[in-house]
Amino acid sequence: MIRRILFAAGALLLAAAAPVSPQSLDLGVRGIGLSIGNTERWTGVRINWSDAGVREVRGVNITLWKPEEDANPAFVMNGLALGVVGPWASELNGIGVGLGAVVTEHRLNGIGVGGLAVVSEGPIRGLSLAGLAAISEGGMRGAQIAGLATISEGELAGISVGGLALISQAGMRGLNLGGLATIAEGGMAGINVGGLAAVSKGPMRGASVAGLALISEGDLRGINVGGLATIAQGRMAGLNVGGLALVSQDDVRGLNLAALATVAEGNVGYLNGGGLALVAERDMYGLSIGGLAVVAGRSIRGITAGGAAVVAGDGPLDGAALSLGAVESGDVIRGLALGGYRVRAPEIQGLSLAVAMNRTEDLTGGAVGVYNEVRDTQRGVSIGIFNKARVLRGIQIGLLNHAANNPPPFRWLPIINASF
Repeated sequence: MIRRILFAAGALLLAAAAPVSPQSLDLGVRGIGLSIGNTERWTGVRINWSDAGVREVRGVNITLWKPEEDANPAFVMNGLALGVVGPWASELNGIGVGLGAVVTEHRLNGIGVGGLAVVSEGPIRGLSLAGLAAISEGGMRGAQIAGLATISEGELAGISVGGLALISQAGMRGLNLGGLATIAEGGMAGINVGGLAAVSKGPMRGASVAGLALISEGDLRGINVGGLATIAQGRMAGLNVGGLALVSQDDVRGLNLAALATVAEGNVGYLNGGGLALVAERDMYGLSIGGLAVVAGRSIRGITAGGAAVVAGDGPLDGAALSLGAVESGDVIRGLALGGYRVRAPEIQGLSLAVAMNRTEDLTGGAVGVYNEVRDTQRGVSIGIFNKARVLRGIQIGLLNHAANNPPPFRWLPIINASF
C-alpha cells in the first residue's frame, strides 16, 4: 500500500514538473522524457500523429501521418526519426526511416531510408536508400541508392546508384551506376557506368563504361568503353574502346580500339586500331592498324598497317608502313614501305617494296617492284621489270632500265644500268 502511494506521488510530481501542453501528454522533467502529442521541443522519446509547428526534437521522434505543407519550417530533428508515412523535417541529423518517404526541406545529415523516396530540398550527406527515388536539390555526398532513379541538382559524390537512371545537374565523383543511363551536366570522375548510356557535358575521368554509348562533351581520360560508340568532343587518353566507333573532336592517345572506325579530328597516338578504318585529321604515331585503311591528314610515325591503304596527307610517313593496297604520302616516306599495289610519295628515303609500282620524285635508298619510276633523282638501287629515272646516281636492275642522264647508247639498257 505504501509503495502504491509513493509511486502515485512521484507520478504527480513528474506531471507537475513537465511543461503543460494542451496538445500533448508529457511525462518528463524540463522537456526531457516521454511525450505523446505535438510538443514543440522535446528531448527523449516523442510520439505524435502528425507534426505541426515543431521546433526541435532530440532523441526518437515517431509520427504516424505526414504533416501539412509548410507546417514545420524550422523543425530540426537530431536522432532517430520514424514514420509510417514518413518523417518530415526542415533538417534531419541522424537517421530517418519511413514506409513512404523521408523528406527534409533544408538538409539531411546521416541516414535516410524511404520505402518510396528520400527527398531533400537541400544537400544530403550520408546514406540514402529509396525504393523508387532519391532526390536532392543541393547535392549528395556519401552513398545514395534508389530502385528507379537518383537525381541531384548539385554534385553527386561517393557511391551513387539508380536502378534505371542516375542524373546530376552538376558533376559526379566516385562510383556512379545507372541501370539504363548515367547523366551529368558537369564532369564525371571515378567509376562511371550506364547500362545503355553514360553521358557527361563535362570531362570524364577514371573508368567509364556504357552498354551502347559513352559520350563526353569534354575530355575522356582513363578506361573508356562504349558497347557501340565512344565519343568525346575533347581529348581521349588512356584505354579507349568503341564497339563500333571511337570518335573524338580532338586528340586520341593511349590504347584505342574500335570494331569499325577510330576517328579523331586531332592526333591519334600510341596503340591504335580500327576494324575498318583508322583516321586522324592531323598526326598519327605509334602502332596503328586499320582493317581497310589508315589515314592521317598530316604525318604518320611508327609502325602502320592498313588493309587497303596507308595514307599520310600533307606530312611525312616515318617508320614502317604495310598495306595490301597502297602506301602513300603527300610529303616524304622514310623507313620501310610495303605496298601490295604501289608505294607513292614526292620523296622516298629508305626501302620501298611494291608488287606493282614505286613512284616518286626522288629516291634515296632502294625500290623493288614491277615498275619503279623516279621522276627526278635516284640515289641507290631499284630492282624491277622496268626501272626509270631522270637522273640516276646508283644502279638499276631489271629487264629494261632507263636513265635519262646517261649518254646514248647507255640510256636504255637491259639487265643492269648504272650511273655515279
